[in-house]
Amino acid sequence: MLIERDLSLDLMVHREELKNLAGLARRHPALRIIVNHTAGIDVDGGEPDPVWTDGMRELSNCANVFCKLSGMVEQAAIQPAPADVEYYRSTIDLLVETIGVERLLYSSNWTPCEQVGEYALTLNIVCDYFADAGEEVLEKILWRNSKEAYKWLDR
Repeated sequence: MLIERDLSLDLMVHREELKNLAGLARRHPALRIIVNHTAGIDVDGGEPDPVWTDGMRELSNCANVFCKLSGMVEQAAIQPAPADVEYYRSTIDLLVETIGVERLLYSSNWTPCEQVGEYALTLNIVCDYFADAGEEVLEKILWRNSKEAYKWLDR
């Protein structure tokens, strides 16, 4: 029904569910799927969890899967969450490598994000990370990809 209505599916999934999600995405390539909050990745400033990494790699060839760049500050091992983009770099690097800048969407996860830092914390991390990528890439991440994923209507 979602495909027939050209609607997307937002999912809260965790690392253990990513491989199954890839199977769903391959079975229904016309269904746009949005993974919420970077699939609940725990961020500790080091290399991402291998199960999460493998799952994101499974999704890399699923052109119908998008992923929200959100939830990282809430899942940070240090609280209040660090503001330095370097703490999150390896996680975002893996997302860029697997999902790509064409399918990543900025999301603040407001109001839960305010439990660990100010609203602007996630936005600043994303903007800092993509600062050298150019305005076009940053616009994709901040709003253009969202328009594609959700098929927002111009009003």
